[in-house]
Amino acid sequence: MKGTAKHKWQISDDTDQKSALYYIIPKIKYTDNYGNRKIKSTDYIIVSAISDTQEKTGPQTFIFPADSFGNVLDWHELSGSIEGEMNINKALKNAGYLLTDEKNSKLH
Repeated sequence: MKGTAKHKWQISDDTDQKSALYYIIPKIKYTDNYGNRKIKSTDYIIVSAISDTQEKTGPQTFIFPADSFGNVLDWHELSGSIEGEMNINKALKNAGYLLTDEKNSKLH
């Protein structure tokens, strides 16, 4: 593991979609694909698990860079995102982050 993730708040908790904002240490780097493609970093990520995509490819769990207000900073998914299942804890682990508050471990 390279760091820790602390659950800040639940964005959605529906049957078909679960997403939450996490504060992470250390920061994660991402490429700003909206501006001049600079490498940036953030202390926050949104992890979103969906039962199916518009392309009908099945369940997936995405990680996106975010700000402290829960706004996505770039819609290109980050390392750790997974296909084939809705599992926020597994995506966090794939990205190298250990969830520090186990009360939210039900988000898989």
